Amino acid sequence: MVEFKEGLSHHLEKDLSAFANASGGTIYLGISDKGTIHPLSLTHRLKSQLQSTARNCDPPIDITIRPIEDIVAVEVSESLNKPVRASDGFYLRIGASSQKLTRDEIFAFAVQETKIMFDRQLYVKEKAESILATRQVEWFRQKARLEMDLDNLQLLENISCLQRQNQNHYLTHAGILLFGANPQKMFPQATVTLIVLEDLSTIREQKILKGTLFQQIEIAFQFLKDHLKSKPEIQSLERKDVLEIPEFVLRELLVNAIIHRDYFETSSDVVIKIFPTWIEFSNPGPISKRITLDQLWGKSYRRNPMIADVFFHANYIERAGTGLLRVQKTLEHLNLPSLKIAEEGPFFIATLPRPNFDLLSQKLGERQRKLIGLSNTFFPFSTLDYAKQFSISERMARLDIKNLIEAGVIIPQREGRYVRYVKK
Repeated sequence: MVEFKEGLSHHLEKDLSAFANASGGTIYLGISDKGTIHPLSLTHRLKSQLQSTARNCDPPIDITIRPIEDIVAVEVSESLNKPVRASDGFYLRIGASSQKLTRDEIFAFAVQETKIMFDRQLYVKEKAESILATRQVEWFRQKARLEMDLDNLQLLENISCLQRQNQNHYLTHAGILLFGANPQKMFPQATVTLIVLEDLSTIREQKILKGTLFQQIEIAFQFLKDHLKSKPEIQSLERKDVLEIPEFVLRELLVNAIIHRDYFETSSDVVIKIFPTWIEFSNPGPISKRITLDQLWGKSYRRNPMIADVFFHANYIERAGTGLLRVQKTLEHLNLPSLKIAEEGPFFIATLPRPNFDLLSQKLGERQRKLIGLSNTFFPFSTLDYAKQFSISERMARLDIKNLIEAGVIIPQREGRYVRYVKK
């Protein structure tokens, strides 16, 4: 993040753009690479030259110029509108040097900065009519409650899934994934892998889904329902089987994984693993640098905005970006374990703990079941906390806690001489 220069040179524009394309940095004028001082005064002419060089970049770069004794510091801010181009190309700060980017590196950088989006690209190798699944368009028309007298091509053009060029019709990448007769012919990576495991390494069942994104979601959703437990509940004087995890939660996480995955990534697909005690939704593509994991609770980050818009019209999602927040509130309202989200390398992971109906109904007493329903503010708790909460003796509290540990509901955490307990 630091560059030394003896004086003003034609390489300065390159270094300015390289810092702006990274996370910023400082260029010190009046110092050689060996650390020798070559006194330099900040004259009006030098200041004007520096500002002019920064403005010549595309887009212009924000710099701060200040004298430090016999040298001049040029502080370069990270650009909010990357990539920044110097007069002879694009540069990026890599290690201690400014390196010129190749065509492929420029493309990858623009993708990373969401300047180029997969779903907006136009597929011109085949005309739309030859690769379009008419039945899928009609299904969408009904889901979105659109006019029946609008022809299919005009409908797809209206929702930005098709473009006209030289009197021909071509689908965008979004159009192929949503309405193509065989999307995997063009994009083999656009699949979903469903895995049921008996433990961390033993696979009991595996299924790979192809077809349009709508078809993948419906099949995957049914697969989840078929492989999760249900319990009977009385609702409005009628007996009804209720899934261990609400259908809304499953559908929301499934749709998020498919809509927001990185379709530029060709070596990975969406993977949903059903473990005995949790479900893991994994999709390639970390979140943008412009938003943090914590901000995802209530904010929207759309890697594929065209695909997201079509799902919105089909009433699969809300535009407000509150999906994860509503999932968490739903789980909290039903006293179910909280959703956890994380980034692991190039993957976004959502982990959903599964409640154990059998343990809750057979092995745990009323007090122990009530503990699971307590808000997260009660955790971590001590034996004395538990005894006070349920007005019992510490001896009885220790017996309850022992059963909860054996049932896999809580785990102990030692803090020096003290032991507290948290949800597993």
